[in-house]
Amino acid sequence: MASSPLKKFTLFGSPIKHSLSPWLHQQLAQACGLSIDYTLSETPKGHLAAALAQFRAAGGIGANVTLPLKEEAYALCTYCDPHALAAKAVNTLWWNKAQQLCGSNTDGIGWRQDLNRHGFSLIQKNWLILGAGGAVAGILPQLLQTQPKQIWLLNRTLTRAQALAQRFPHPKMAVIAANTLATQTPPAWDWIINATSASLQQALPEPTFPSAWLQDARVYDMVYDLSQLTPFLIWAQQYGAQSVQDGLGMLIEQAAAAFELWHQKKAPTQTIHQQFLAKRP
Repeated sequence: MASSPLKKFTLFGSPIKHSLSPWLHQQLAQACGLSIDYTLSETPKGHLAAALAQFRAAGGIGANVTLPLKEEAYALCTYCDPHALAAKAVNTLWWNKAQQLCGSNTDGIGWRQDLNRHGFSLIQKNWLILGAGGAVAGILPQLLQTQPKQIWLLNRTLTRAQALAQRFPHPKMAVIAANTLATQTPPAWDWIINATSASLQQALPEPTFPSAWLQDARVYDMVYDLSQLTPFLIWAQQYGAQSVQDGLGMLIEQAAAAFELWHQKKAPTQTIHQQFLAKRP
């Protein structure tokens, strides 16, 4: 008897050649006794609809979405779950029985699970968030559940940050512009989160902020590099950050949440965390 064709999954985004998602989803599938075909689909901004149609016509079952397409994916969905609706950004796609495109956002779940896994206390902290795109929108609902003392959104485009803050109104949230940085008196930051894509280009996020703000903060970069720390994390270490952590653990946890949506199976992640840890220099 001929074996059934493997179920097809992919990752849409640009750039994505660095992505570990194919290997990661293969490991999750293997842990659950499944066999899948997971590929990378380099897709520039504005081309997701066409790429999705081609993927579906080729038998595609589900997809992940990364920068810069998460908001584009949200706009294409017929149905979005509460996580996607809150973020207005999608990182996980599938088609329902009515052939409608459905979306979720597992970024916030993955981010919070990663920090919880390390045993960090997140309640009533001061947060500096760099960026105002889909990645920030994905984590803000989870962050707001931690009863933050203060949240500052620092973004290159002030109006974009203001629009994001209006979607998530909170009395302790402020939007900071580059031209007013010098006049700001920040709290002692407990957490500084880089949610920009700057580290993918081996650059520091813009606008930059005073290095003194890094002193004793826990610093998190949503981008990861298996071979070395990102430039942002290296900079943080040089100026007294209490700890630095990249987005590899978040990648694993958000992938596991997406995997569960597709397969209705909860995949163990601890072994995968240990495997990645062993790969690092």
